[in-house]
Amino acid sequence: MIRVKSGFGPVALAVLVLASAAPAFAQRVDAGINYGVTYPTGPGLSTDRGIGWVFQFTPRSGWGFAGGLSWFGITVDAATFAGVPGRLGRLNVRPLMGGAGYTVLRGRAATTFSVVGGPSINTLHLDGAIRDRVSQVGQSKVGVWGLAVRPGVSLTYTVAKRLDLVGFGGYIVNRPKITLRTPAGDIEGRWKTDSVIVNAGVALRLF
Repeated sequence: MIRVKSGFGPVALAVLVLASAAPAFAQRVDAGINYGVTYPTGPGLSTDRGIGWVFQFTPRSGWGFAGGLSWFGITVDAATFAGVPGRLGRLNVRPLMGGAGYTVLRGRAATTFSVVGGPSINTLHLDGAIRDRVSQVGQSKVGVWGLAVRPGVSLTYTVAKRLDLVGFGGYIVNRPKITLRTPAGDIEGRWKTDSVIVNAGVALRLF
């Protein structure tokens, strides 16, 4: 399952990837909307909630290709990561993952167990009120590449010929190494942004 919270570009990319993969791997491709919650397990990070787009292709019974984006944004506590009071900013986590999944079909329900992984672009957008204290050059964001891995399970239940209920639960491991530049020197650390991800929604079958 691929979940994108906003933006036409990522949505178009997801459709393109799924359309090219569907003839080889899938019986159907779904597109719709869902409501998702991301619970970071590391300190100083907020919970992310919101409505997003969802695209998925459901493999035939057995093994098949699995993909995932699981993009989310969380606010960061300045005291935890920079030793100063207030809010540090917002961290956007943008992984692009692929892997394998195993699907079990039972009547109208398709349950897929999957493990995916790949590169993640992690961008911290610093709050303007705190930028002068944690950035000696006044930059508005700090970006770094990392590696994300996400095991999970998804459920697709067909309620009508072209209408599915979809749900997903998983755990994403993502620990980017981020450096903050301050007048007193660099603050460097590996941030634990590991998160529990749960979402549910509806989708129309495209083909």
